[in-house]
Amino acid sequence: MTKKFTCMVCDDEPVARRILKSHIEQTPFLELSGECENGLEAIAFLQHTMPDLLFLDINMPILDGLNFLKTIKKRPKTILTTAYSEHALEAFDLEVVDYLVKPVAFERFLRAVARATESIPIDSKPPESTQELLELDHLVVRFGRLIHRVKFSDILFLEAQANAVKIVTAEQVFRTYQPLTTLETQLPIADFVRTHRSFLVNKHRVSTVDGFSIVFGEDTRVPISEPLRTEVLRKLGFGV
Repeated sequence: MTKKFTCMVCDDEPVARRILKSHIEQTPFLELSGECENGLEAIAFLQHTMPDLLFLDINMPILDGLNFLKTIKKRPKTILTTAYSEHALEAFDLEVVDYLVKPVAFERFLRAVARATESIPIDSKPPESTQELLELDHLVVRFGRLIHRVKFSDILFLEAQANAVKIVTAEQVFRTYQPLTTLETQLPIADFVRTHRSFLVNKHRVSTVDGFSIVFGEDTRVPISEPLRTEVLRKLGFGV
């Protein structure tokens, strides 16, 4: 049986933990072995279980991530996660593998995992090479009992609607209860543009902009919010 790399997530923010756990679940050679909210809980966890990888937030109550690393002598390969970048130099002095800035995009997550797992001995290779996983080309969309694969290149746009998200392709529409912010972290950041707080657009599928709208077909329009318009047009290559 192929070995999986076990992972622990330590972060005081439920949303951040949920995003990381979603990334772990979608990576075939990773397995979540535990989660906690602060450094003290992490110390207690590591006393009886030593995972291969630790995803560790820096800014946490009681005992923050950096002081946690200074406290323990034996620790897993550690990937730091934070909303800020000012601790990067100190973090690498503590021999962390990588440093991820929130919200953590799935592509960036995989690159950090690739770096971390290179030096972890395994009996056999994972089911897919890390390089193959870095070329992930689809979203995994869950709605009730249905699970779909939706290719990034097929997506026109995503729209947040109440407690669901609508994913629109040229051929059909998918719906999921996964938050738009979570889906955004799984999309290739170079290919998708946020045009409005409720909309993400595949810039490669945009051919027409009409004022404060992107036009798809004859009767479908995606709004561009006024504060974002200049940046959106720049990213779409229209220029202003």
